[in-house]
Amino acid sequence: LTVLFRSLFPTLALIYFKYTNFILSHFDLKEISSSPSDFDLFSNVILPAGISFFTFQLIGYCVDRRTKLSNSVTLSNLMLFISFFPQLVAGPIARFSELSNSIETLETFRLTWFKFNEVIIYFTLGLFLKVLCADTLGRMLIDLKEAPMELGFSGLSFLTFGYSLQIYFDFFGYSLCAIGLGKLFGFELPINFLNPYSALNPKDFWRRWHVSLSKFIRDYLYIPLGGNQNYARNLFFVFLLCGLWHGAGHSFLIWGFYHFLLVFLYNSIRTYWDKQNRLLQVATNFCLVSIGWLLFVFPIGEFLLAFGSLELGGTGMLPTLNKVLLLLVFGMFAFVFKIENVCKFILSQNKISGAISGACLGVIFFICLFLMADSTTFIYFRF
Repeated sequence: LTVLFRSLFPTLALIYFKYTNFILSHFDLKEISSSPSDFDLFSNVILPAGISFFTFQLIGYCVDRRTKLSNSVTLSNLMLFISFFPQLVAGPIARFSELSNSIETLETFRLTWFKFNEVIIYFTLGLFLKVLCADTLGRMLIDLKEAPMELGFSGLSFLTFGYSLQIYFDFFGYSLCAIGLGKLFGFELPINFLNPYSALNPKDFWRRWHVSLSKFIRDYLYIPLGGNQNYARNLFFVFLLCGLWHGAGHSFLIWGFYHFLLVFLYNSIRTYWDKQNRLLQVATNFCLVSIGWLLFVFPIGEFLLAFGSLELGGTGMLPTLNKVLLLLVFGMFAFVFKIENVCKFILSQNKISGAISGACLGVIFFICLFLMADSTTFIYFRF
């Protein structure tokens, strides 16, 4: 009860700021309110940046304080944990136990040359994924997003896989920048992506995608609800919450329900699924996950129009050959890129090859800076 009471205030704040407009959109508040000012109070809620992430961190702290943490945590250390700027807006979601040692030793921390190299690698590659990969894909998809009724099979397919890669590079890029900035101050933030599109099945996908969120929901919601004892009910509840966490809207609820179905159905046919060729498993899972991302692109009405365009026949909005080839290049890169391997490779080089690697990173960094003016906001800033 104490834990629930402590978690109640941040939860209510999250509900107010993030979901008030969505809830009240189903009611005509002006008809039931006697004062126009009452309507203005609730209908013009401005969403604070990163509220989902730091609320979850605060809830995790409230729970862990009863089981894993001592009562000697100072208010200043707690505020630093909640407001640590690199991962404030889009994660990864850290736990106090993971950062407590870094917070307590912050005053004596000294940045070594080795750590500084890690900072440069993570931050530069994060910018690369965002500015050169995600933003390039985003520009390729603009025309498709604006004409859902005209997509047809080719346009819808290109948008489906293109946006799937865009949101991955965009979010992964932010996470790498956050990890790099964290290292700059002695904080070791957790890796948030483990080649999610190489997952063999929907369940494996959620062990690899947004790992910090998956672990948070597992440890603080799924297991306390009873875990596998009531598998279908608990799985439905956690994915419903996962959908709502991403955004206040019907499309996010449906996206959560969609992933509940994927994981639940996989669990029902896993004996048959796991016997299939590994390449077929990866390809099938990638296609299913990519279709779900379209609910982040379109509201429900336009989502249905996009799939309704398949009935019109013909090729629809046929992408150019250059765009198709570029999409294939990005796709192959998404499947093979592992930040840990790249970091280890660069740091293990001798002086000559290390200088070449450093020069390459420098070129990438300045190219990203040059293109920064045309860069769009991180996709997950909306959530």
